[in-house]
Amino acid sequence: MSTNSDLSNIRGKIAEIEEKSADGDYIYRGESEHHEKLASSSYSESDVDIRAEHVIDFTTDYLVALFFACDGSLDKSGRVILLKKTDAIRDQIEIDRNSMSRASVQKQVIVRLPERGIEQEWYHVIDIPKSLKQSILNHLQKYHDISNPTIYNNLHEFVRNQDIYQRAYTEFFEGLASQNREDYEKAIEHYTKALKLNSLQVDTYNNRGIAYSSKGDYDRAIKDFDMAIVLESDDVDSHINRGLAYGKQGKFEHAILDFTKAIELKPGYATAYSYRGLAYYENGEIDRAIVDFDTAIKISPKFPDHYVNRGNVYHDKGAIDRAIEDFNTAMELNPNCTNAYNSRGNAYNSKGRHDCAIEDFNKAIKLKPNLSEPYNNRGGAYHDKEDFDRAIVDFDKAIQLNSANAKAYYNRGVTYKSKGNVQFALKDFDKAIELNPDFAIAYSYRGVVYDIKGDHDRAMLDLNKAIELNPQLAEAYNNRGIAYDEQRDFNRAIEDYNMAIHLKPDFVEAYNSRGITYGKKSMDDLALKDFNEAIKLKSDYAIAYNNRGATNSGNGDYDSAIEDCNRAIEFKPDYAEPYSNRGTAYRNKGEIDRAIEDYTKAIKLNSDLVEAYNGRGNAYSIKADHERAIEDYTKAIDLNPGLSIPYNNRGVAYYSKGEVNRAIEDYNKAIDLKPAFVAAYYNRGEAWLRLGEWENAREDLNTARDKGVDIIAGFHNDYQSVSDFEKKHGVTVPADIAAMLTN
Repeated sequence: MSTNSDLSNIRGKIAEIEEKSADGDYIYRGESEHHEKLASSSYSESDVDIRAEHVIDFTTDYLVALFFACDGSLDKSGRVILLKKTDAIRDQIEIDRNSMSRASVQKQVIVRLPERGIEQEWYHVIDIPKSLKQSILNHLQKYHDISNPTIYNNLHEFVRNQDIYQRAYTEFFEGLASQNREDYEKAIEHYTKALKLNSLQVDTYNNRGIAYSSKGDYDRAIKDFDMAIVLESDDVDSHINRGLAYGKQGKFEHAILDFTKAIELKPGYATAYSYRGLAYYENGEIDRAIVDFDTAIKISPKFPDHYVNRGNVYHDKGAIDRAIEDFNTAMELNPNCTNAYNSRGNAYNSKGRHDCAIEDFNKAIKLKPNLSEPYNNRGGAYHDKEDFDRAIVDFDKAIQLNSANAKAYYNRGVTYKSKGNVQFALKDFDKAIELNPDFAIAYSYRGVVYDIKGDHDRAMLDLNKAIELNPQLAEAYNNRGIAYDEQRDFNRAIEDYNMAIHLKPDFVEAYNSRGITYGKKSMDDLALKDFNEAIKLKSDYAIAYNNRGATNSGNGDYDSAIEDCNRAIEFKPDYAEPYSNRGTAYRNKGEIDRAIEDYTKAIKLNSDLVEAYNGRGNAYSIKADHERAIEDYTKAIDLNPGLSIPYNNRGVAYYSKGEVNRAIEDYNKAIDLKPAFVAAYYNRGEAWLRLGEWENAREDLNTARDKGVDIIAGFHNDYQSVSDFEKKHGVTVPADIAAMLTN
């Protein structure tokens, strides 16, 4: 029977518990003995180390905990443990969802102890003297209806279910261990067993969903996250995980809804803002993305990944310097932030600072040598430096580390295309598309390769598919424009270039492409305007300088042409084309030896450059070195048998050597390849005159004249008069033909 003194002591202990827990949100545990370790269960004789990851039951009712502290071992003092629900502990708490009256009465919660154990400042211990135990039990029964009958109202059922519960958690932790080893199949197997034992475990659904996501099985992952949300609709992690899975599927609007829900449930959760920012970015909502990253940084200013994410968006907006500032901040916060080095490398590469980019990628690789992406990006930098062999080595390594890296296959394909190996390029683009059937830019470049191979129908199918998949992809319009240009459908080519520039106003390559097409339409003023704009946007754009130089040369402005070619060579010393174009300008200025020197340099840099062989052949022809001229024209023909100009030029060289029949064979081929090639008709007509084939001569000379050739001027470039021609070749020209060539 309790005395007044006992009652005072009992109330003192209760007051002590209330006072200790008054400064926060606590859960409680009663133990009838002072263990050196936390007992794993009120009903278990075994103990577990407080620092081991294990499941411990607590209660939300301190009076229930007080009951357990007094119930048993009356000859020993007990204790009540008050555990503060810090963020670390709160994340480890589960309501016991077993449908047991015992759990309901005891207001039980389950705590999975953190791996690092419980910090001392998180808990208080209230000692319960053995002399007070029975009096407390009597008090709890009398005033609070807490006693053995109410607490243990279904002990047999509890013990049976507690065994199932513990087995489920054993499977859960086996799954977690497998997941940490990246053995996702085994992890899924353990999680599935755990759910068969206890189908109400939110964490198990979540973790199995994460394992499915890691395997790329996003549909099954989302089903697991759905179930976790059904069981606990306000579980933040479930919404985050489902949002990430939706993002992997490209369902960014669904992802945004989940991240928004997570933010509603936990408004100060910086990571949720960061994830939503990434989803907005992928959904094309750039400004909203930046707002979310700003918020994440405001909440958590010391977390480097938020700066990396915002920097990546600034990079894609073209604000590269602001992007680099964010990457620098991330590195200041964490000097070993691999993502920051990788992203800054991409930014440097976009600025043309390829060596700085490679240095950053090297650092990222040193920090994480088994990460695929820095190798892929370094390969891109080597490609932009035109060090194609080193680029391919890096893409090979990226693919070795991650055989599902579609971007690495795509980049290697682009590099093989740049090397002229279209078969290897095609194979890589096929693989990239197999891995990612919605990879729009891969379709675009595969279309370019088909166009190079002359398969224009398949080229158009791929280019149209790229635009269908991503109507905002400026590169696809530019590439389709190039394909239309190759088919001499110049108007449609210009329409596509216009669209590319509309989508991407600073798209220097599109201005350059449109300038080339305007040049082919003899719209040189518009061509020059586009090359000027490309150079304005990118002052070291060697290709635009070269093309502007070629246009100036075609307009007879040879000095400007030479100046432009000099700039192109200055910015890109190993660029063959400007040497060839400068050679043409020198040739047209009469500086033949300098022209031959430039053509030879161009051929040394690019032994497959048809224009250089043809141009050097023209220079040798001017020097009357017809053998060398014919040798160069023949090489040009071997490289591109479908080009008419070298056949015509070789025909002129044969004609000059007196090999008229061979000249006519070449003129025939030039006309077959290009029926509108008017100069070839005139040249063949003159050759027919040499052979006395008057009807053929009349026909060709009339055709040339009707197509706009000044045949009189052409004839008098070679001969002073008809009589001069007759004297040199021992023929008498019919009067009507002589009249054609005189008046």
